[in-house]
Amino acid sequence: MADRVLALFRTAETADRPPVPGWIVRTVVLGEQADSDDDDIDLAKRLADKDCLIVTSPRAAAWVNKQALPPERRKPVFVAGPATGAVLANGRWDVRVPALATGGEAAVRMLAAAGFRRPLFVGARETAGTVEATCRSLNLDLEHLAAYATKARKNLDPSELPDPVVAQAAAFLAPSAVRFLEKMAPTYFRQLALTRPAAACGEATLQALRELGWRDIRPAPGPDLQQLVQAFGGTMSSRELFARSLAVTPGGVHSPVRAFRNVGAEPFYVASAKGSRLTTVDGKELVDWVGSWGPMVLGHSHPAVGAAIQSSLASGSSFGACSIPEVELSEEICRRNPWVQKVRLVSSGTEATMSALRLARGFTGRPAFIKFRGCYHGHGDSFLVAAGSGALTHGHPSSPGVTPDTAKDTLVAEFNDLESVEAAFAARPGEISCIFVEPVPGNMGVVPAQPGFLEGLRTLCDEHGALLVLDEVMTGFRVHTRGAAGLLGIQPDLATYGKIIGGGLPLAAFGGRADIMDKLSPLGPVYQAGTLSGNPLACAAGLALLRELTPEVYTRLAILGERMEKAILPGIAGKPLRFQRVGSMATLFFHDGPVRTFADVAACDNAAFGRFFRIMLDKGHFLPPAQFEAFFLSAAHTEEDVDRFAKDLLFAADSALA
Repeated sequence: MADRVLALFRTAETADRPPVPGWIVRTVVLGEQADSDDDDIDLAKRLADKDCLIVTSPRAAAWVNKQALPPERRKPVFVAGPATGAVLANGRWDVRVPALATGGEAAVRMLAAAGFRRPLFVGARETAGTVEATCRSLNLDLEHLAAYATKARKNLDPSELPDPVVAQAAAFLAPSAVRFLEKMAPTYFRQLALTRPAAACGEATLQALRELGWRDIRPAPGPDLQQLVQAFGGTMSSRELFARSLAVTPGGVHSPVRAFRNVGAEPFYVASAKGSRLTTVDGKELVDWVGSWGPMVLGHSHPAVGAAIQSSLASGSSFGACSIPEVELSEEICRRNPWVQKVRLVSSGTEATMSALRLARGFTGRPAFIKFRGCYHGHGDSFLVAAGSGALTHGHPSSPGVTPDTAKDTLVAEFNDLESVEAAFAARPGEISCIFVEPVPGNMGVVPAQPGFLEGLRTLCDEHGALLVLDEVMTGFRVHTRGAAGLLGIQPDLATYGKIIGGGLPLAAFGGRADIMDKLSPLGPVYQAGTLSGNPLACAAGLALLRELTPEVYTRLAILGERMEKAILPGIAGKPLRFQRVGSMATLFFHDGPVRTFADVAACDNAAFGRFFRIMLDKGHFLPPAQFEAFFLSAAHTEEDVDRFAKDLLFAADSALA
């Protein structure tokens, strides 16, 4: 198919826009800009009762820098795009750049999501329409400071105008561009208005086209070329999909971290994934360091996994009865983990952990258990508990809906602190059923266990008649062919697994000693069941993935991890940054010194991490949108991916700290 031609009309020169496959863009600049002659232009005075700034152009950003406000009088500034942000970053402002889209609307939605309500807009006198419309829709108290004005050019050579016969579509970035073209080339304007569709950036631009009689007008989600051409067909943008989802889903997402609220951004929507890459519905390609939060250890759309799913689907998707894949997957899990003599399959990590806890209580006849602050074991009620004033006090619910009676049997100790565990045993003698622990915490970032800590837990459990339960939902078959237990040489009584064992489909498991597992129904009194447990599609996918995880794969992951570490560590030396890795899991902490406990994690600079995340996303890297999460290498990543990542990480971290 031949490339389509887009006539793009704007009122000022702006930063270069990346090309869009399938389109040839002919740009016409219709305006000239000059500083405002308004007398009331004291930025410090106008900003006094505002909580933030919106700046939508490099020219306005340069004007803001010239005002030379002292640090104590500055407010956070939300910008329309990276070019504007770079100007203000040079002026040492606290800059917030939208991660997925550009333009005034993106800046407004970002500041509103961050909790700001009284923005001051600095821009052109004529071009506040999109900003104003978005602020009205979000009920924000906006004030407009016109730092410069845009006027129509004195003349326009007809040769500058794209051939109206060749141009299949037009796009306008501002209402002034519409009015200027109609004034300077009325015949040309009418010819296009009657025969060609136009993409309008913003409500004010849309209204200007309507008033001047343009027949086919398409609202564009933003000023980027990718967003403009979406108006002429194709998938909805991430912003449009998120708006739809907000109407029918709490927060617009089905798992809270996907909302990107912790990093001051809006979520993107994935159109496809292959290998180490994601492609968003906005047409942006991202190097994926999340990997569906761990299971994509071989990368996305691995052919062996896809073939296994297709083959299994041909026989049916679910039976509500026993099937061959569940037997084969159970055998493979037990074969790889000698301490797992028997295993039961479930559908999610939360199911696995809550079932393992119930089994530990049922086997020991004891009500209480110990978990660690910062370790996450799913959203079962007993796990959603914080420590209060320490391990010796009863925990308190950290989520509404968790009752005090549930919380009182959860004792919270400090990770890497054996004394806190000993104190917990002393506080409830003879009542503790088990210790539940992530052998490599990944949900407060990667925090390796200190030498002797896990061994100490094993010893304490043996001394007090409690069970040691390793939560390997994240680390199982990720850090070693036998998971963290195999890597670290720790033998649990029970273990939970997830993510990788489902090959990317919903599946998890818990297993351990036969005498403990045989307490489960139908052999014993501890009840656990699930309609979709052992789903044949998920079992086939997980089995195919496990069979592909050869020693060579783990060797490659180790080589990539070491390469990344060697590239990053020298660049962060002497800075308040900490890079910690175990196998193919890692985290960059915005923290000065080692991160060993949850207290260290809590002291991290979350605001700096948010800036870091947005810069990395702008550079084409998808990282977990929270400081307290691990990112993951996959065998699909290349040495070039790792080198690019390390280079961009160092730049983004330095910029976030500036």
